[in-house]
Amino acid sequence: GFRERQLGEDRWISVDPELRDPDAVREFGLLMDTTAAIRNLRAEAGLDPRQTVNVHVQGSGSGTLLAAAPVVSALARAELSGAAPAGPALQQPVGTVELHLPLSGLVDLSSWSARQRKRLADLQREAERLERKLSNEGFLTKANPEVVAKERERLEESRSLIGRLEASLEQVSGG
Repeated sequence: GFRERQLGEDRWISVDPELRDPDAVREFGLLMDTTAAIRNLRAEAGLDPRQTVNVHVQGSGSGTLLAAAPVVSALARAELSGAAPAGPALQQPVGTVELHLPLSGLVDLSSWSARQRKRLADLQREAERLERKLSNEGFLTKANPEVVAKERERLEESRSLIGRLEASLEQVSGG
């Protein structure tokens, strides 16, 4: 039959504090962060998101990731290895682990580097334009404060991306 009380009137389920496992929460967080980082590395390399890639993991947390390799494989389409990568690779730190996505055989390195250098030049021009705009007293006094804040945010995003692109180019060139 029907219940006497509404769901909103029922007590919420409480969890016994002794059942909480901080290590499991930490390890799951590492899995989530690793999955996101592998997806970011794949995008940075210009690879198809459906393509399975080999990712090398190193660092004190690598055992946790290697033990969960089937989960990472399913979530991030990546095969994990504990060996050091050979050749140029993109790198991404995740907690106590360093992820390496080898580029050899996946992308044409000279074309990839040329595209990244073009993106870098475009971003540097955009950052310079924003810096000039934000150093213009007329703009700062006449513009709506929200517009000024948005332009400052765009400048910081450009600077951050410039730093990441420079680091990627340095990693691939053997830096």
